[in-house]
Amino acid sequence: MFSNKYYPDYTKLYPGEQLTPDVIKALRQSDRTMKLYEYDLKHGEPVYVNVFTGDICDSLDSDATITDTQPSREISLEMLLENNEKDTVEAMNEYANPLTILLKKELYGELHRCISLLNPAEQRLIYALFWEEKTETEYAKSIGRTQSSVNDMKHRILNKLRNSFWKN
Repeated sequence: MFSNKYYPDYTKLYPGEQLTPDVIKALRQSDRTMKLYEYDLKHGEPVYVNVFTGDICDSLDSDATITDTQPSREISLEMLLENNEKDTVEAMNEYANPLTILLKKELYGELHRCISLLNPAEQRLIYALFWEEKTETEYAKSIGRTQSSVNDMKHRILNKLRNSFWKN
């Protein structure tokens, strides 16, 4: 379960600190406690049942046998993916952090504001390249220009967007 022999080099972890034996002892105890908590979170506990009565009992009961294990309290992304819990994973990714969602909405709003400052031809180019996922060559053919001129236009527009995005 847990190796008592492992302790990190605290002098490397805390350079410049005066590490007395009492401090090292406290650090080791806290490391051990954290390792035990991590182990408990990741591993399920056995369920003991009395062979004769069928009741859940203590592991010290002489008639106890292990019938099952309680699931671990920690659910990893890998566990969800193994169980094909795609909806749960998608929901976690989408709604995991309200601050992230708010920041994304603000950034998208700012991006749309900056795009609205472009003239219609520039907006069409950005829409074609980034939303319709057309190549520069495909877009160039559709407007009767060369790929290099579309590339130059794209870079000018992106610089314009970058400047207007970071000014405000």
